[in-house]
Amino acid sequence: MRPGYIVPDGVAWVVGDDEDSHGPAVYLTQVRAGVPIALEGTAAQIWDAARLVPADEVAEEIAVATGQSTDAVRHSVESFLAELIVRGLLQVREPDSGGLDG
Repeated sequence: MRPGYIVPDGVAWVVGDDEDSHGPAVYLTQVRAGVPIALEGTAAQIWDAARLVPADEVAEEIAVATGQSTDAVRHSVESFLAELIVRGLLQVREPDSGGLDG
């Protein structure tokens, strides 16, 4: 089982110590652009799940984490993943890609 997404080269990220009821925040930046982005709550959960599970299982992971049905969250999860890709903070794993984080 390979994750469906990877973190592109040039993106730095850390998981914050400031955990709330939805889990810790994730702080991302494109190193060359230098603009930090904070993902909290479900946004952080989506980004983390995208790095850890196959692409077709991300919505299911978020559904379980939020207590909702997969159908109820699928569109929002897929839209957010598309936004992360457009921003250059995540990329779709090519079939022959190695490692967990590019």
